[in-house]
Amino acid sequence: MSLVVVLIMVILITGITSVVSHPLTLLGSAAASLLFTATCLVNPTCRFRPGYLVAVVALGTICLLSSEQNVSPLSSTIHILACYVSLAGFAVYVPEFSMFCRRVSILTFGILCVWVLVQTIQAGAIGSWTVTGTAGAGNLMAAQLNMTLPFILSMAINSQGAKKTGLLLFAFAGMFAIVCVGSRNGIGSLLITLVLIGLFNNLKSAIAVCTFLVTILLMSDNLLRLPFVASFLARFRFVGYKSSAPRSLIWSLSSDYIQRYPWFGIGPGRSEKVLAVIDINHAHNNLVQIALESGIPAAIIALLVFASLLKLPATGLFRSRQTFLMCLPVLPYIAQSFTDIPIHQPQQTLLLVLCVCTARTAIQESNEEYQVRQSKSYTTTGGRLRDVSVEMSGMPRRSTTG
Repeated sequence: MSLVVVLIMVILITGITSVVSHPLTLLGSAAASLLFTATCLVNPTCRFRPGYLVAVVALGTICLLSSEQNVSPLSSTIHILACYVSLAGFAVYVPEFSMFCRRVSILTFGILCVWVLVQTIQAGAIGSWTVTGTAGAGNLMAAQLNMTLPFILSMAINSQGAKKTGLLLFAFAGMFAIVCVGSRNGIGSLLITLVLIGLFNNLKSAIAVCTFLVTILLMSDNLLRLPFVASFLARFRFVGYKSSAPRSLIWSLSSDYIQRYPWFGIGPGRSEKVLAVIDINHAHNNLVQIALESGIPAAIIALLVFASLLKLPATGLFRSRQTFLMCLPVLPYIAQSFTDIPIHQPQQTLLLVLCVCTARTAIQESNEEYQVRQSKSYTTTGGRLRDVSVEMSGMPRRSTTG
């Protein structure tokens, strides 16, 4: 694919198009995901997973029924439809497109890194809400940096000399940019990523440390109410505020509405109205948000979609470190889903679609390499067994020369 297509994808994912029009970013990203899906489908080497398209059709249908039942605004309905349509990209992948996906991810990482560091220098401090993006809050940029960081680390591992040093410095700049955003979710996801990479060959230790980090991430609002924790984090300017609406309160209020409207939810775009009593405009959780707006059946479908994607890093864990790095971008997205609503950002879903394509290609290549090694090993072993059987029979070995 040409450089022009790469640039179009990057400006959509980074939200630069929101300088002109925010709906352009949302609808353009959904259209790009559909275009990517269509391009893959017409390619002879396409790998097709029809279950994802069935899920997209089901979510779209539920969204329309919910909108009709709750008389939701047309603009909100179009937005949620665009969010669900973006998931269609998970249904396909073409191995030849893997390099294109990497280029988009790497360029996205570079642009976001520069964007964040320039704003941090201008602000003269590191803290929450200091850095903002054109298409959303800093949390979105932190998640995108975490999703694209593994590609930079992969290049660094496979390089040598000055190139390796430069790529490592590039990766460290991105890590520092994540800290500069001040996103607790982003910093937690970064730590989880580094732990998994560092303890790649020690699965039990990696799981234990990551479980501890996830627990802290989920309980961050409550932990910040402890004076010594708040003062410690404030000293390093990671936080500069106290949450007036902890996640537990948001989810409790959302749960009340989900119980009252379990089948089709309260309708697209109406979460801002029902959560306004606590000065919040969304549920701060992907599945809770979907259940609130579209109902429990839609949330179950979305849960199955994202749970199936977790199979990628789980599979990569039992392959090479290189393959695992290609599968890691799924985890920062899932981590973001615990405390944010990336489902409402089609540009975030578009980035995940490209990362999933790269991950599946890496796993496929790993499987092919394993089969080749097994085939060679079987052939070599079989040859030795035949030689041994000849020697044991006392018959002379057949000459292999003319």
